Parts: sequence; structure tokens; C-alpha cells
Amino acid sequence: MERFPSIKVHDHVWEVALEQLESGASLSAIQERNDIMCESRQYRGMDQDMQSANVRYLLLPSDSSTLYQKYGRKLGINVATLPQYNIDDWLNPDSRNYKPDFRQIIFDYAAKANAGERFRVCIATNEMNDAAWEHVHHSQLLLDGTFGVCSSKLLLFIALGIDKEKKGEPVAIFLFSAPTGSKATHAGYDSSILRTVLSMWKDHLTWYRFRMTRPVITIRDGEEASRIQMPYFTPYSVITNTDTKERKALLLVWPEIILLLCKFHVRQSWSNHRKKDLGSGSVKVTQASYWKDIVRNRMNSLENSLLQTTEHSTAMDLLAKERTYLIFIQNSNPSAEKAVKAGLVHIAYLNEHYMSLEMWQSWSAWGRLAASTKIGVAVEDVVPTTNHLESFNGVLKRKHLVAWLRSGHRLRFDFFIFILITRILPGIFRRRRNQRRFSQWLSQRFSSAAGGKDLSTFHQQMADEREAFQKTVAGLCWWEPNESKDQAAQQIVASRQINMVKGGSDIYQSACLSMKLDSIHYQNHISRNGYASCSCPDFQKNGGACKHLRALRIGVDALISMSLESPFIFPLRPQDAIRFDGITLAAAGLEMQQPPPLEESDIIPDIALIQHVGGDSTSLGGAADEKMEEDVNGEDVPEDEVCTVEIPENFYSSQFSAISQQQQKRIQHEISFLLPRLHGLQNLLADASTIEPDPDIKDLKDVLFDITTRISELELQDKTLVDISSIPSPSTQTPKASVGSKEVGERIGKGKGSKRPRLEAPELEGKQKRKSSHGYLP
Repeated sequence: MERFPSIKVHDHVWEVALEQLESGASLSAIQERNDIMCESRQYRGMDQDMQSANVRYLLLPSDSSTLYQKYGRKLGINVATLPQYNIDDWLNPDSRNYKPDFRQIIFDYAAKANAGERFRVCIATNEMNDAAWEHVHHSQLLLDGTFGVCSSKLLLFIALGIDKEKKGEPVAIFLFSAPTGSKATHAGYDSSILRTVLSMWKDHLTWYRFRMTRPVITIRDGEEASRIQMPYFTPYSVITNTDTKERKALLLVWPEIILLLCKFHVRQSWSNHRKKDLGSGSVKVTQASYWKDIVRNRMNSLENSLLQTTEHSTAMDLLAKERTYLIFIQNSNPSAEKAVKAGLVHIAYLNEHYMSLEMWQSWSAWGRLAASTKIGVAVEDVVPTTNHLESFNGVLKRKHLVAWLRSGHRLRFDFFIFILITRILPGIFRRRRNQRRFSQWLSQRFSSAAGGKDLSTFHQQMADEREAFQKTVAGLCWWEPNESKDQAAQQIVASRQINMVKGGSDIYQSACLSMKLDSIHYQNHISRNGYASCSCPDFQKNGGACKHLRALRIGVDALISMSLESPFIFPLRPQDAIRFDGITLAAAGLEMQQPPPLEESDIIPDIALIQHVGGDSTSLGGAADEKMEEDVNGEDVPEDEVCTVEIPENFYSSQFSAISQQQQKRIQHEISFLLPRLHGLQNLLADASTIEPDPDIKDLKDVLFDITTRISELELQDKTLVDISSIPSPSTQTPKASVGSKEVGERIGKGKGSKRPRLEAPELEGKQKRKSSHGYLP
């Protein structure tokens, strides 16, 4: 014998390893247990004479591939077959690997037979179909996409509904490949592919409900499907990010849907633009940084106010007044010129990109009111952000998928689809069912001890009352005893992080440097008649005197104690503070001036010095920062259960105009960046005598040809994005369905005989990290 023979692994070793894999164990954990069981001789057959044994018990690194193949076969996946053929086999009735349950769940499938086609799989279980009709039909839909879920360049779009417990439920999964040669997977889609999958989903759900009510229905040859009356699946409102491709596709499928923009993504775009010129702040306090902080805070407050507007004229007035005020500051303080110019640029940006009536309706409080009016629910039941969807994406990637990753490698797309259908989606709905059953049991179990009261309902009522009270007192100032805030105020004064100036005959104002975020200044005001306010998140969200107002009061109290000021009113309870809710700063006597900047050497006046002269013996304490200071944008759109708005007749068609405006701005923005580089490339090519053939050069030629062709086509078309009259209305549009002897709603065709067509797989995707968003266009 010249070399060792191949020795197979004992069956018991595979059994234990496969059991571990099924329970989610990592490869290192499997190897560790294998070492322990080998050393303690726990495997079957280890008591025999090892000198004559023809099996081994120790797993080698080379066995991992065999282990995964065995595990795939145990699940029903042949990992030796290319993934595109596995999926085709599962959906082909003529295949021996045909899975009828998969064919029922995958309501749309398209193989990729050549480079110009897209692989496409759309998934919805019966539970997802029922949830869509219960929580999304004539209600609100959330839609967003993600990527990086498998080893191929596939985009995953998730449709989400909000259940009665205000939790997100997935109602459809759309998976399709990026175009061949695509450099960026996340951008590898357009409104056409989204319109296709959304239309298929709409038809699928319409036929699903029809079959549930009439389970044995066929359409004879020649019969008009449009004569059959059926309820069309129709969401009334949808919330997305600022992606025009998603918004256009949704509007093409449901022309009378209300498109809402996610408040988080809108604020993120605004914040990105604001930071371009005003920055995020500087630890070193100078005249320039001080005025930047002032303008930055004013822009932040302006943005909050704009989001809360329900009338377009009010929003435009806010911009005009802020522009006037910034010009006043510029004329009064030459050192503020640079900061004010940045603020005026930001106002111009908001006006140009977001303040047309059509755009304003999609992101302001008016949009939520319009959606609540159409759906028939309170405005707080219309979600303002896509946070439910972002959370679901995170749970899918970091909880469900991570358990199936092997050595950190992403899954093949057939494996991903398999576990999505068989494990992840059923597990999500199983968990929801168990949670509901537990809640019901909990209420019933302790109902008698609670005097027949439903504790779950009681707790929800208490939470609603607390939330309502929180909204009532947010932004109101009362001065209840709070030792930690008083100590923090003393620390602010002792650290000379606050100045003070008289803003009028009966009001003092200050700029207070945040103790946690060194670059942030908060604006505070205290009026003699009881009104007080602060721009910090703690005060804006929770109400009550924050530490910054308490620091300002130290100076006011010191002046009063020295008889330099008459007494001020300081309400002690929220009920007392409500009386001063209608008092504005102008009514309180505030003149149009800003507190002087915080100098590096001193502040004017020095509140710590005033406190000492006034004989205030309050001891200095440590810093007591509120946790809420982390959220500098933590305000929400005000909600009113009885508010409704009248939706204009041309509102639905005007949404196309809003999308057209977005696209125009983005095109111009991209051209402004590309044109200088293209001119430089043009000059280089003019000097070149020859050029070697290269795939990138060919790609550039194709892209430039497509761009110039498309621009020529668009220039010949009418400016209107879409001719509304050409879009079938929901009342006349008929869902696609098979006819003849086939059952209504059948979509996926049967096999093509013994000769199997050649299928292409989506391109492989390299490892990518999530990047922060710096875009500022809508």
C-alpha cells in the first residue's frame, strides 16, 4: 500500500452533527462536541476493536462540505444541483422534485433563460394572504426593499401591514434579480419590474379572495372574465422612502392610492443638506460656531414646524418668516453673516425641492390626515415612518438568517427561498399566534381576581391616557421639585455653559450649551407671566422645567433676590401651566434679538456671579443629563382624533406630478456631477491615438447610447409623467387568470417536456457593508 485509503465517517457521527445543524449550531460547536464524544467514546460502535475498524469518528475539516450536502438533502435541497434548477424543479409538475405546496405559495415565478431576463419569485402564504386582506385592504401598506440576503444579486422587497396590536406583519415577499452587469444591486431595479410584481400580487390576492368565497369556479372558453364580480385588493395609503421608482410603480398599480413619504427619510435628507454648510457643530466655542449653532437650531425647529403643517399656505409662511428673521440677524450681527447665508441656502433648498403643493402633501401632517380620512381611522393609526419595515428587515437578517449561515457565508438563493417558505415565514406567524393566545389566556386567567376587568384592555387604556397626557403637557413648563435636574442646572451654571440676556421688559432668554452634546446650544425663555420654553428634546417631548430652564431661573431668582427684578410667576403643576399655553413669546414681550455668544473667556452676564452676589447658597451638584438629549429630532407630528381634511378632486393625478418633479431634480443633480467628468473624458479621448478594447469601455458606450436615446424620447413626450386616462381604473381592470379547463387563478405553467431549457442564475454578489446615507434630494 502506497497511500491511505479513503475511510468513511460512522453514521452516528453524521446523525449527531446533523441534529446539531438543525438546532442552529455552528461548525466550531459541532467540531467541539465531536472531539468530546470521541475522547469519551460516546459514539456507537466505538467499543469494537479499532485495529480492524473501517470507519472513523473524528470529523476532519474536509468533511464540512459533505456535512452541508447531507443536511441539504435532509431538508429536501439537492445542493449538488445549481440553485436555478432546484427552484424550477420545485415548481415543475413534471419533475420528481415537484413541491405542490411551494407552487401554491409562490404565486409568480419567472426563470432567467438569457442575460436580458430577470429571475423573479413572489411569495405569499395563506396566512399572509389573509393578513393582507385584513390589515392592508382599504388600509395602509408599507413597502421597502433590501439586498444582501443571499449570495446572488437579488433584491428583496417586502410588503408589510400593521395589525390590531400595531405590529408589522409581512404580507408579501418579492424577490428578483438585478440586471446582468449591474454594478450596484441596491439600484438594480426600476418602476417597470416593481409594477410587474405588484400587479401580480394584486391579481393573486383578488383571485385568492374570490376562490375563498367560491372555491369551485372555472371559466369556460370564450367567457369574459370581466363579467365576474369580485372585490379588488386595494390599499388606500402606502408609506415608502423617497424612492421615485417605488412611488411610481405603486401609483400605476393603484391610481387612487395616497402616497406618503416616511418622515424619518425626509428628515434624514433635510439633515444631510443642513450639515453640508452648517455642520454638526464644534466643541470649540467661537463667534462663528455660536451663530452656526443658533441657525442650526432654528432650521431644526423650522423643519419640525413644517412637518406639522396641515395647510400649504402656513408652511410657505413659515419659510418666509424664517427667511425674514435670518436677514434681520445678518443685518444686526456682522459675525453671523456666514451662518445666516447657510441658513438661507437651506431654506431655498426646502422651497425648491419640497414645497410644491404636490410634494408638500406627501410629507406633511396633511398627508396623514388625508390618509386617516380615507381609511376612516384616527390620525395616530396612520404610521408616519417605515420603522416597522426597517425593524422587520433587521430581524430577518440578524435573527432569522444568521442562524442558517455557515462560517459567515451567505446562503444560496434556492436555500434562502426554501427556508423562507418552510421555516422563517411560518415561524413568524406561529409566534404571533402564540403571543395572541398567551394574551387571551392571561386576561381570562386573572379576570376574576381583577373583578371581571380585562387587564389587557385596562393597561392599554392607561397607556393611552398617559400618552394623551404626555401630548397635552409637551412643550408646557411647570416647576415641580426635581433634585436631579436642580443639581444639573447648578452644574451648568458652575461650568459657565449658559449666558443670559433680557429679551424684553418681562422676559429673559439664554443660549445654553448642552452638557452631553458639546456642539449643541439650546434656546431658553422665561417670561414674568408664567410662560417658559426650551428648544431641548426633553422639554419638547416631556414638558416641565428642564435643567436648562432651571439654570436660567437661577439667574432670574438671583436678580429678584437683589431687588433688581420684580417677581416672576412659576407654575408648580401641569394644570397651572396649561393656562399659559396660549401665550406666545411675542405676547410675553420678547423683542427680536438673540443672546450674546458664549465667549471663550467669560459669559455675559455671569449667572454664577449673580448667584453669589444674590446670596444663593444652593450647593453645586454633579451633572444629571437626561437621556432624552440624545434625540435632537425627537418630535412627532401632532395628532387629533377628530381632524379630517377634504381631499381635492385632482389630488390623485397630482401625485404623478410630484414624482415627475422628484425625477427632474434628481436627473439635474446627477448631470451636474457627471458633466464635468464627461467633459474631462472627452478631452482625454480627443488626444488619444488608439484605445485597447475593454469591457468597461463597451459598457460605457452602451450606457451613453441608452442615455442619449432615452433623453431624445423624453424630450419628444409631453411633460406629464403619465397619461392618467391610459391607466385602467380598478373598476374595469380584470386580474389575469388562466382560462379554459384550468382553475381560475392558476399562473405557473407546467413543465416543457423532457428537454429541459437552459437556465441562468443571477450573478454572484460580493460582500458589502451597509453605507450611511448622505443624499439630500427627495
